[in-house]
Amino acid sequence: MAECIARVRATTVELPLPFTLEIAGFRIDRRQYAVVELDTDHGHRGVALSLTRGLPLADAVNDGVGPVVAGLEARADGEAWQQAHATIGRSSAAGGS
Repeated sequence: MAECIARVRATTVELPLPFTLEIAGFRIDRRQYAVVELDTDHGHRGVALSLTRGLPLADAVNDGVGPVVAGLEARADGEAWQQAHATIGRSSAAGGS
């Protein structure tokens, strides 16, 4: 039986930097990351993180991508991502949320 995505969840973590960065007049003293965990129905877990750049990435994963990919076959070829992108893209283009 194929291994399927059982659950996807994301949280936002904000961490202080050990020093302040100054770039083009901007001061950056913290970084915010989205931490995403994906569990399969066979008990495997994948973890990824990304800079948020101030965007609500955890909400996008929890409310958008996660529900779309749950139940899909867990494969390394990106098929689940393509399915989520196609579904969410259609919803956004139609004015859905």
